[in-house]
Amino acid sequence: MLKRLGVVVAFALLGACSTTTQEAPAAAPEVRVYAIDCGTAVFPDVGMFADDHSMDRVARTLAVPCYLIRHPHGDLIWDTGFPDALAAQPMNAMGGTMSRHTTLRATCSNWA
Repeated sequence: MLKRLGVVVAFALLGACSTTTQEAPAAAPEVRVYAIDCGTAVFPDVGMFADDHSMDRVARTLAVPCYLIRHPHGDLIWDTGFPDALAAQPMNAMGGTMSRHTTLRATCSNWA
């Protein structure tokens, strides 16, 4: 009987100790992710993107995003999209037209 009582008391003390010594978790740093329009690709036939021929002769306009990741330790641009030169003159390639509405530099300068 005394053994059983000792085990119960030990568990009670262990529970009390763990609640008094636990600290609240530290707040996570605020990280934000922004998707940016970094170009557009217009294809009259996107069949080259599907090996099962399910997209043969299907026209699509594809978005080309890039991302700004804002972190307390600094900013990061992930995937810069199409080259800035396409903002001045669209380019025909791979059977489609690639373009940008504005340069990445101009877009990012608005976010500074």
